[in-house]
Amino acid sequence: MEIEEDKIRVVREYLRAKFPGCEIPDKYEFDYVGQSFGIDCGEVFHYVTITQAFFSDNSTKELSSWLKNSEIAQQLSNKETSLRFIVMAKGVTDVVEEK
Repeated sequence: MEIEEDKIRVVREYLRAKFPGCEIPDKYEFDYVGQSFGIDCGEVFHYVTITQAFFSDNSTKELSSWLKNSEIAQQLSNKETSLRFIVMAKGVTDVVEEK
């Protein structure tokens, strides 16, 4: 099952707005069964991975609203350790330190 491009675009635009000047590459991650978005601001590289289940359970509007209300960008700002946020079904997030 493919993730709708409009939903991926919503996440890209949100991350670009929150992290201006940073590179935001993305790709499908088979290990997480979802789309991963990198946030490369130079010294630290963060990831936000959103599972296919979360994309499927939410409309584009719901996804946009969830992102605006989430604290993902705030929690990643000024972090010196690379982190990965994993957004699973129902918006439950898991945070793991990347090595």
